Amino acid sequence: MRRLYLKQLLLLLGDVALLYATLTLALTFRRFSLPSWDVWQAHAILFTAIYAVWLVSFYSVGLYDLAKIWPQRSLAATFINTLAFNTLVAAAFFYFAKGRFTLLSPQTILLLNVVLFGIAWYAWRVVFSRLIAAQAFLRPLAYVGSIPSSLEMFDTIRANPQLGYRLALIGSFHTRSVAPDDHDVLRITNPAGLVPAILRHNIKTVVMHFPDDTHHAFREALYQALAQRFVFIDSTAFSEMVTGKVHVSAIGQAWFLHNLTEGSKRLYELFKRAFDIAGSFVLAVISLPFIPLILLAIKTTSPGPAFFTQWRIGQNGRKFLAMKFRTMYIDAERHGPQWAQKNDPRATRVGRFLRKMRVDEIPQLINILRGEMSFVGPRPERVEFVQELTKDIPYYQERHLVKPGLTGWAQINFPYGASKADALEKLQYDLYYIKNRSLILDLTILLKTIKVVMQGSGQ
Repeated sequence: MRRLYLKQLLLLLGDVALLYATLTLALTFRRFSLPSWDVWQAHAILFTAIYAVWLVSFYSVGLYDLAKIWPQRSLAATFINTLAFNTLVAAAFFYFAKGRFTLLSPQTILLLNVVLFGIAWYAWRVVFSRLIAAQAFLRPLAYVGSIPSSLEMFDTIRANPQLGYRLALIGSFHTRSVAPDDHDVLRITNPAGLVPAILRHNIKTVVMHFPDDTHHAFREALYQALAQRFVFIDSTAFSEMVTGKVHVSAIGQAWFLHNLTEGSKRLYELFKRAFDIAGSFVLAVISLPFIPLILLAIKTTSPGPAFFTQWRIGQNGRKFLAMKFRTMYIDAERHGPQWAQKNDPRATRVGRFLRKMRVDEIPQLINILRGEMSFVGPRPERVEFVQELTKDIPYYQERHLVKPGLTGWAQINFPYGASKADALEKLQYDLYYIKNRSLILDLTILLKTIKVVMQGSGQ
């Protein structure tokens, strides 16, 4: 994950450099000569505020998602639409700022800057995407040990060159379990040939999976090669790093004891609570003018109350009443509790819109102020579902070690779940969040949630 963040940072810094470089070019074209330092500085200070908004909006719509960096038609369309909107915002800012905050009125410079940056952005994305996908820039990787439980990891490595790895060698007695299209991967079934093959192919990183003594000969071969200074990574940790989730089948009680150091999170929890309180007040004030319109739309399109409350399970298994705007018909669950689903037929026409824009969650700001929820965390589930899932899914109850949230790591990484299998998949993302939660991860989740809201892709 660290390598992934560094690449995202490089992509971001490239955009920052291009913004100021194209600003300089715009000033040069406008004046037919290089701008003086005073002129450049005056414009750079003014445009910096604009650029900050642009970069946040680019991140929010997914332009720094490394899985989508190639400028395909959909990505280019997203960029153009976002840049067009940002241009209008910048033009409005300059119009109202002139005479109040600045004497400059650089509409022509803005237009030139936008055109030049658009061209430079496309070229930068082409170069960057080819660089990270080039074999020369991928770190060769060896995988040693039992294979069946790790096929998803292989698929993830193949499909995501932005992770920076290339599967080069597999050392196992079970190499036939690997997908047949891995024709370029060297297979070693003789433990005696493992280390020489790793050295011959200049492999420095070795991922290991030894759940039992089946592959003790391979483990012994690696142990004897400690002097070679390979980088050894446990398969559970590596899989977590490349997939962004914790595989329940690969962990036990010891995993929780080793990884959930709650005592070291106290300062983080303090800052998070302060952010929850401040953010709830701000969003409540912003939402106030729209609430009467939402209430009117709900009441005039379907009979029943405008608000909906439901018992959910919170931190440490405590029940609380979650509040939402009603999005379903009042008799939607006359046959008992049902999973929410994509294009849910129980939702009203207004309700479907509220769900897509996540507006139905606004009343849960009250739950956040009460301390029952947070902005970020595992989504709270219904009491009936928790009782059922706890029986069928290992460690499901452990997702309640932290406060539930309006949004979460599972929500931005996994499509809408409507089954026990989906609940298991979401749990694996929730466990990743619980282990790795931090202010940076929370901010990442919030920004990606803004993308969901802007695209209207909620359910």
